[in-house]
Amino acid sequence: VKTADGFDGSPTETALLVSALKAGIDPNERERVRSVPFSSDRKRMTTVMDNDTAYMKGAPSVVVERCDQILIDGEIRPLTEAHRERIERRRSEYASDALRVLGFAKKQVTDREADEDDIESDLVFLGLQAMIDPPRQEVMEAIADTRTAGITVVMATGDDPDTAQAIGAELGFDADQVVTGPEVEEMSDDELASVVQDVEIFARVSPKHKVRLLQTLKDQDFHVAMTGDGVNDAPALKNADVGIAMGQQGTAVAKKSSDIILQDDNFVTIRDAIAEGRAIFDNIRKVTNYLLSTNAGEVMFVFLGSVIGAVFFQDIFVQNPDAVVLTAVMILWVNFVTDGPPAIALAADERAEDVMDRPPRSSDESIIDKKMIAMIAGTGPLAAVIFLPLFFLLVESDFILAQTTLFTALAMFEIFMFQVIRREYALSITSNRYLWVAVGAAFVAQLAVLYTPLRSLFDVVPLGLSEWGLIGAALVVFGAVILVYQQVLIRRFGQRAGRTTLFGTSVDTGQPPSGD
Repeated sequence: VKTADGFDGSPTETALLVSALKAGIDPNERERVRSVPFSSDRKRMTTVMDNDTAYMKGAPSVVVERCDQILIDGEIRPLTEAHRERIERRRSEYASDALRVLGFAKKQVTDREADEDDIESDLVFLGLQAMIDPPRQEVMEAIADTRTAGITVVMATGDDPDTAQAIGAELGFDADQVVTGPEVEEMSDDELASVVQDVEIFARVSPKHKVRLLQTLKDQDFHVAMTGDGVNDAPALKNADVGIAMGQQGTAVAKKSSDIILQDDNFVTIRDAIAEGRAIFDNIRKVTNYLLSTNAGEVMFVFLGSVIGAVFFQDIFVQNPDAVVLTAVMILWVNFVTDGPPAIALAADERAEDVMDRPPRSSDESIIDKKMIAMIAGTGPLAAVIFLPLFFLLVESDFILAQTTLFTALAMFEIFMFQVIRREYALSITSNRYLWVAVGAAFVAQLAVLYTPLRSLFDVVPLGLSEWGLIGAALVVFGAVILVYQQVLIRRFGQRAGRTTLFGTSVDTGQPPSGD
């Protein structure tokens, strides 16, 4: 309808209303007294107005089938085979130009409550109307991005095959072959299973065709996301791995049957949601990897340090039960400083540039995969082997200094591990300002423990340049070793790829959805 702020309705209805106003037709001149609604199966809609005239709009072929007369130059004439051929030629021309074409007809009714078939038969064909909403550039880019991400995008629409082919070609689909709903009905399950592997455009499909295509794709081990907006889309939305309903044009039934409601009906948003979902998974995995790797380091520091001390430094450790490489308060402090705000900030990392260049993960892949297990298992022993010598190098001359050095080395090791974990995702050091504010605060807090009266709470002493030099050298050695080890793991363990398809019709690609 026309409102004070513009138009309220679907793109198709709005286009028809605008053209009617331009032609001098007042849409409020007549009142609707009855309506035979549109459906994907009927592919037509009929309204009866208060002047007892029934008006039909719908797919041209469906409308023409219901007509036996045609209006030419204001005169009603019999609808001949030549007229039908001319209408079909013009429809094909429009559709080939990526125009969506509707047919229109009317008839006078004597009984407003007559049977639907009676009202929708023996009509007078009025003409065709073609309309277009050109595909937006960002949508073409979004479809290309999803393909790069290993996601197959399938276009299933109720539109005419010629229109679907032309629009699909503009959007970057493989338009060499278009399969129609009636053709799908005639195929066996094996034939359809072969077709869905290669065909990207399905036209003149009904909800039952969508359900069959959906099930066939799932039988081929695809994980299917289905978009839809109508009541009849509910079965497909419900049976999809991810049902996506349109928030603006979707019906309440479609929304209730779906897993996700797309508020702007825009395909670009689906692409962005996929990218954001992958980024969130990356960040969860990064935080998990960091926390487990660094805590494995802490365990190995204490365990190996105690074993080595008891074997080679018995006069210090065996004869003094209170002698430990790291005290409980030191470990708690490191956990608080490095596992707190910095780990939270790590979860806010920006998405990696290649997030949409990777294949989909397998549905059974857990956050802690084999590569992470190997990283966790290797980090602790490597860190202990490289950093513990700092302690034993100083322990005989000054136990507290040795303990303080290892305590600080542990904190520096955990701070260093942030970028080791992020390196796998090709993220620059400065890309997450929250992380580096948190890391800077952690470093300052560690300095405060060493060089302010707080050190009395931790039983530590200030470190000199020689101790910092030893810590720095150990960090360089550890960095070189852990980065080589990480590269070995990256080459050894590849991402396991799943199979995913994004299947649907009513998402906004710039074209109006099929059906009103």
